[in-house]
Amino acid sequence: MHKIAVGPILNQPSWRWVGFDVARELGKYYSIELFRRDGIIPDVDLVFVVKHPPPTRFARELRARGKKLVYAPIDYFSTTERLCHHRESLQLCDLIVSHCERLNSYLDEYAKVQYIDHHGRSTLTDLPSYREDGFVLWIGQICYVPWLLFHLSKYPIPFAIKILTGMRSESGISAAQKLASKLKIEFSMSVNSICGYSASEWTEYRQYELMSQCKAAIDIKGGGGEFGQQTKPATKVQQFVSSGIPCAVNPDSYSAEYFLTRDFNVASPDEQERWFSRGYWEETQEFAKVFRPFISLPYIGKQYRSAFEHVLSFS
Repeated sequence: MHKIAVGPILNQPSWRWVGFDVARELGKYYSIELFRRDGIIPDVDLVFVVKHPPPTRFARELRARGKKLVYAPIDYFSTTERLCHHRESLQLCDLIVSHCERLNSYLDEYAKVQYIDHHGRSTLTDLPSYREDGFVLWIGQICYVPWLLFHLSKYPIPFAIKILTGMRSESGISAAQKLASKLKIEFSMSVNSICGYSASEWTEYRQYELMSQCKAAIDIKGGGGEFGQQTKPATKVQQFVSSGIPCAVNPDSYSAEYFLTRDFNVASPDEQERWFSRGYWEETQEFAKVFRPFISLPYIGKQYRSAFEHVLSFS
């Protein structure tokens, strides 16, 4: 049985989602070891690095010892300059696992690339019923809230808005204030609101609760062709659509493109008549039934296994 190390262990949702969950699933096929960022080379056949690029010295030593290196950046590369900065360590990877197909053409300049979805960690167990009334849910980092506020200033929504975000992140709040100033909009907070909209601290339980209760969901990606926003994985829209929640996202986003290539046309946020209709809810429900198995953890685990087996087959 091959030995695989997965890490570095971090106190971040991305680690728990793509690191720990995938490692646990891969335990069906391999001997799995979790490692921390301590510079020690694990005594394994393959090292799977999640989120932060492997240090160049670490990657060089792995190659010198004949170990395989697979890296999953998730949404680490916010600019092409950041990509270029890490080019040496990327070139030492045996495989880069991409979570955004738009990013593939940039990554394959450095190493072989394979696209694999996030698994549906947040997908609701039961598909919700249609709701005539209710609230619209937005989930994300607080630094991106101004994009939502900017959209709402142009396209008001006739339902309550609930925001689920990191209300205590000082760096995120600072970044949000800077973006709001750039967009020339107000950004103010209280204990349980942002600019008058209901807001609460993100937890997995709170996310499950609000997803179970909402009428619909919205995801707004930043405008201006920002690289980081245009190459973000489709995970938020995936979690809504796979849960049967009518979701809207701007049509130039990767999320919209992702679903179009899979024969589902996600509503645009300015198409409110369609977005909030029973017909679109029915479309979402039917697609969710087909889509859910393809982002299940067992299915995604098999994709990782296939990718790792291919890497391990080359001496």
